[in-house]
Amino acid sequence: MNTIAVDIGYGRTKVVTSSKTAIFPSHLVTFKQSSGLEVLKKTDFVEVDGAKYYVGEKAVSEGSPRSLIGDTFHGSKEWKALLAYSLYSFRDFFKEGNEHRLVLGLPFSQFNNQRRLAIKEAAKDIKCLINNESYHFPFTDVYTLPQGAGAIMEHIGDEDGGITAIVDIGFYTLDLVVFVDAEFSLSKSTSLNYGVEHLYKDVGKLLTTDYNITYDVNRIEKVVRSGKITFKGSEIDLREPIASHIYYYSTEMMNKLQEQWQDVLNDANKIIFIGGGAEIVRSTLPKQSNFSIPENPSLANALGFHKYGENKK
Repeated sequence: MNTIAVDIGYGRTKVVTSSKTAIFPSHLVTFKQSSGLEVLKKTDFVEVDGAKYYVGEKAVSEGSPRSLIGDTFHGSKEWKALLAYSLYSFRDFFKEGNEHRLVLGLPFSQFNNQRRLAIKEAAKDIKCLINNESYHFPFTDVYTLPQGAGAIMEHIGDEDGGITAIVDIGFYTLDLVVFVDAEFSLSKSTSLNYGVEHLYKDVGKLLTTDYNITYDVNRIEKVVRSGKITFKGSEIDLREPIASHIYYYSTEMMNKLQEQWQDVLNDANKIIFIGGGAEIVRSTLPKQSNFSIPENPSLANALGFHKYGENKK
């Protein structure tokens, strides 16, 4: 049975199969009928359960993205739209055999049997319209894991018991997930509202103050990663001020970890930093022997979800 793993985050959605991986922004903009210029547009749109959205990389060209933050997002129409678009983007996967397995993530604060069953019900048989074409994505099995659990799959068996912790630096949230003897520990885990959105807002203020320009979050993320902008035809090197903002964000993040999670930081055999934010703060983390960052931290959860699915009989 073939497995596809989809990790739908508030900032980005990650998809993994045995032959392909992808990351795209979790942007949804409510679809609006316009003046007949749709034939000139390149933005994909999805209709699921009667709701219609622009989705993906170019959705922000159609308007302001919908806020996805909240305990009701996973399993909602917005969530199903992102899932449907993920499956559409990997539609050739469904040509491989007749049985397919889906592995999904759920925020650990919502991870209970009731929510797992609700997610399974919502995802097991996706019917949707993509760009006005009908698609059907059925699954034989659907599994739901705590977000953060995927990253630990590569490390189970590395230690003879003990504590392994995941620091998932997402767009909106900073999730701290603990496993004791390879078992998820809800009591030791927590979530903080300190994702890289805070860093992007600070860099956005820098651009407005110094250059009187306003970028959307996608462009700000590109500026943070590249360290430069093009302004009035000239390329401007911003690596130094951006590095200062990254260092400040990383320092504040570590302060929050110390406040909320000091015992785990001291006692864990391994503390694994994942998520898109881990790529950005990699060089600024303290040199602590139990700290590590995987080669591809943005995909770490989805890769682990896929491995979990492939290991199921």
